[in-house]
Amino acid sequence: MSSVRQCVIRLNKVRNLPYASYKSVNTYIKSLGGFVRLKLKSIISEKNKAKRLAFCENRKEFNFKKVLFTDESCFQMNSVNRKAFRFKGQPPPRVTKYNPNYSIMVWGGISYQGKTTLHFIEGKVKAKKYQEILIHKSPDIRKLFRRRGRWYFQQDNAPCHRPNWVKNWIKEFFSCELLDHPAQSPDLNPIELIWALMKKEIEINRPTSKAQLKIAVQKSWNNITIAQIRKCIENLKCKMNKIVQCNGDLL
Repeated sequence: MSSVRQCVIRLNKVRNLPYASYKSVNTYIKSLGGFVRLKLKSIISEKNKAKRLAFCENRKEFNFKKVLFTDESCFQMNSVNRKAFRFKGQPPPRVTKYNPNYSIMVWGGISYQGKTTLHFIEGKVKAKKYQEILIHKSPDIRKLFRRRGRWYFQQDNAPCHRPNWVKNWIKEFFSCELLDHPAQSPDLNPIELIWALMKKEIEINRPTSKAQLKIAVQKSWNNITIAQIRKCIENLKCKMNKIVQCNGDLL
């Protein structure tokens, strides 16, 4: 059961029990606690916990200022994650749902030196298309790390990233090293925090068409400052320490 109303209905279906009013049930439930929104948490395998723990322990002194953190993300038009205040006796607040429910996928990269331009992706991302995206964005990437010596490229374990030929090509094409990324570890990629900031901003603006959604995504990316990016990257070591304390589990 997830609401007072459901409790009332269930109680009043039980035979030989006196009628339970909504008010009395609600008062009693409030004395015990209350219904809250569930927090989603992934179940992580012991094998992946060990990999996360090893990554965090081995990278304690690592210089993350020389890493390009990359990722793809999906933005939806009808995404609603905010909470709204509801006065007693008033109906639940609503927002308009627009059909069809458009979504847009993008690729981006951030580093302590700045960010790449955003790439809007059409269709599914397979290894060849992923390679084409990186070729297209190579001027941005090279500009970030020009004359900075050895640097690292980080990507997650998405299917289009996993082929060995893709990994070898990245190292040769960009003259960089690949930074390993443990499975089930979005919390170890600072760009996830940037995506979250953008989605929050876009949700407030409530785009009503795919064209508006695309404009909102681009504007939000443009608004991300180097100070915000650096804060996310600098916070990574603190997060790694917490992961070690949790024995590799998700925070």
